[in-house]
Amino acid sequence: MRAAFNRQSLGCELPLNVVDLWFAKLPEVDFSLEALLSVDELRRALRFRFDRDAANFVARRGILRLILATYTGVPPSQLSFTHNQFGKPALDGCFCNTRFSLSHSGDLAVYAVTRGRDLGVDLEHLRQGPLEIQSIARSFFSERQIATLDDTPADQKAEVFLRFWTQLEARGKARGIGIGKFNSASIGLNVFHGKCFSFTRLVPSPGYVVALAVQGPRRCSLRTARFHIRLHTVRGE
Repeated sequence: MRAAFNRQSLGCELPLNVVDLWFAKLPEVDFSLEALLSVDELRRALRFRFDRDAANFVARRGILRLILATYTGVPPSQLSFTHNQFGKPALDGCFCNTRFSLSHSGDLAVYAVTRGRDLGVDLEHLRQGPLEIQSIARSFFSERQIATLDDTPADQKAEVFLRFWTQLEARGKARGIGIGKFNSASIGLNVFHGKCFSFTRLVPSPGYVVALAVQGPRRCSLRTARFHIRLHTVRGE
């Protein structure tokens, strides 16, 4: 099997202050993507308890490499990454000016790519199960956000909550720290010097909320694309 994708009309050029946002449906299994991964990534895949989670990880990383290869001109398997102290990945070497962020929820993944500006993206699914909205809000949200949640009708509360949550996650990723190590809104995660917004209409699958945060005062343009994988069975002679 092999993977292929359609970059639509974006082209390989990425102007300044433009963010490309890719959406990808993750395949259950694709051995061609596994061939693109580094030894370290393959080791990480082996740590997952369930095969489905391991396959999901392989797909996410393989697709990331394919997408970044279109901007760098480097074969996907030859791209190298570095990580900061909080684990945020970045392209190594002369391509460090090409910045990216990725997120996934269920079988959908989103990738954001830009030049010269740190950014973060987060994706969440509006699941049917109950959310511990109030306890999470008290730990991470600002007083204004909590008040907005309290005034939101019950049937809309989950979506409003996820809009706030994905924005918080995206800002944390853009700053390179995430929010996993923090448990209080007082540490300033709600303070962000840049642009941050969330939306649902641009997501190709219903029931998802995505947020994008881009550091810096300048406005940015957004381009979207869908990543498609075609699986081809190789038949023996």
